[in-house]
Order: sequence, then structure tokens, then C-alpha cells
Amino acid sequence: MDVFARTHVGSRAPRLASDEPLAAVFAGTPPQVAGYLAQRMTTQPETLGPLTDELTHLANFGHRGDSLSLMLGGDRKVTVRP
Repeated sequence: MDVFARTHVGSRAPRLASDEPLAAVFAGTPPQVAGYLAQRMTTQPETLGPLTDELTHLANFGHRGDSLSLMLGGDRKVTVRP
């Protein structure tokens, strides 16, 4: 899985990973990505389990154009792609 930073909160993710304008800021397995994201969120302990489950589902069943955009707090937004 790859994590891409969005330039601002209102920016939308491109349809495909190949269209991402910048390189991924993090890559790893679903549990690794969940840990990376949870450390940057304001609700770490409550978020880790459900986030890991959601990312595992995305990795196993996601299609080429699927992604998940998340707010990390403040004005930081990321997109996760399988």
C-alpha cells in the first residue's frame, strides 16, 4: 500500500495511482500503513484496529482506481492506495 500526501484539504485524489503528482510518502503492508497513519491522527488507540481492518480489506479487494482519503488532523490529508 502507498500513502500520498494531498497538497491541501480540498484537493482530490487522481483516479489512478499512476496519475499521482508526487511520490508516496510511505509504503508498507496494511498494518504498517495503519500504524503510520494512526501515529499522525489525534485518536491513535481507538483508530488502529478499525483502520487496519479497512486497509486490509482495501488491499485484498480494492481495484486499480480505488483509494481511501483520510484527514490526519489539522490541515493534513492523505490518500491510501492498494
